[in-house]
Amino acid sequence: MDENSYKRENKELKKQLAIANKQIELQIGKNKKCKATLTSVNKELGYQNMLLKACLEGPKDIMIFSIDRDFNYLFFNDSHKRGMKCAYEKEVSLGMNFLDQITSEEDKIKVKSNFELSFNGTSHMTLGVHGTLTNKYYETFYCPINGENNEIIGATTFSRDITEKTNGRGFGGE
Repeated sequence: MDENSYKRENKELKKQLAIANKQIELQIGKNKKCKATLTSVNKELGYQNMLLKACLEGPKDIMIFSIDRDFNYLFFNDSHKRGMKCAYEKEVSLGMNFLDQITSEEDKIKVKSNFELSFNGTSHMTLGVHGTLTNKYYETFYCPINGENNEIIGATTFSRDITEKTNGRGFGGE
């Protein structure tokens, strides 16, 4: 290889190396931007998670839980966990079948019927007595949970013990 060929080849390699370096620098810049965006998104998700937890656990008198279409727990707050212990003497955990935890056949039938309405897209409210160990009056809201494609994947309930408001005599002052 003569000296001119060597210089041309060396010049071409330097040119290719400069192009590769620019591409690497661009990629590093993109990676830094992606990392900054990811950090920002994670921070926002953490903030939203904190707010959601405060909303779900904050009201100590509201029992909240969610189930899938097979009646398996997706979520419950501490109030619901305490309520299941008080009403049915059951310790609940995520993934358990909610209906299997209800020891009153009457309650099981009522609750299943109300969840079926939610699974069919109906949000509604009920007033009813629940519990095997203690009979308490509850106001319960049932709401469907929609998945990514707007299909109903489960339901959520919000229940409040209103026994004191009924003076223990039933609804409407009976």
